[in-house]
Amino acid sequence: MTIDEGIVVSVRAYQSKSKIVRIFSRNAGLVTLFFSGGKKHSSASLLYPLSLVEFGFDKPKKGNLFLLKQLSELDHQFELQSNIIKTSLAFFYAEVLNNILHEGEAQNGVFEFCRHEVIKLEKAEKCGYLTIDFLIGLSAYLGFQPD
Repeated sequence: MTIDEGIVVSVRAYQSKSKIVRIFSRNAGLVTLFFSGGKKHSSASLLYPLSLVEFGFDKPKKGNLFLLKQLSELDHQFELQSNIIKTSLAFFYAEVLNNILHEGEAQNGVFEFCRHEVIKLEKAEKCGYLTIDFLIGLSAYLGFQPD
């Protein structure tokens, strides 16, 4: 089993009690995981956009869907769950990351940037320019940056 830390990017329901989870991890890049346990599993509450988690997963025997074995919270983000503006921004950030990241590419610089931005969003009192700062900062890692 591999243990890593990551940022939850997307969660989709699969059948009645399972989920397909995409996590941007420090060491493996973007990984897609199968989570069995559904709504009643205690770890399911940690699966919201931009949650910082530590997770354990097994490599697939066939295919490319990893099996999520363990999940714990690295840093509780109360504001991202309770403040509707920050929740909306978290969904936006997660959607951007979901569209630009590719599976299997470890990107430590991008991961550290995103982790810092998640913590900055959690602690921010005013959210006015956070999305612009996020997109401009992220553009440097994509190969272009405005002056």
